[in-house]
Amino acid sequence: MVSLVVVVVVVVVVVVVVVVVPIAFLNELAQIAALLVLSGADYLMVFEPNHLNSLAMLFLNLHEQGTFIAGIFWGLWLFPFGYLVIKSGFIPKVLGILLIIGCFAYLVDSSTALLIPQQEGLVTDIINAAFSSRRIIDDPMAINKRS
Repeated sequence: MVSLVVVVVVVVVVVVVVVVVPIAFLNELAQIAALLVLSGADYLMVFEPNHLNSLAMLFLNLHEQGTFIAGIFWGLWLFPFGYLVIKSGFIPKVLGILLIIGCFAYLVDSSTALLIPQQEGLVTDIINAAFSSRRIIDDPMAINKRS
């Protein structure tokens, strides 16, 4: 019999995923907009090249901020997922604990980038140093690379 807590946790995971997927898709529009601005279409000839370059950078920076917003939700869903892994019994509990730790790492990293952008690099470096395994998962060739 499935407990009520597990059902609630699964519902929370589904809700967070349903919220973050549209955010991530809409965020991709900023990259498409940057490409359109730099496409050289006829209707863009009224703008100076410097203005078009500035607009493209604006859209790329907007995409970066949108990624930080989505990162909050990417982190949020790791907590209930980690809880389910811990409760499952057939997946090692240490993986569930690491997922919960990853939740807080994502939340700290994304929140810092949005609220204190001047400290984002420092916080990201600290998180990456603490969780160097994330770097190996993101880039398996990182083992052979020197930072």
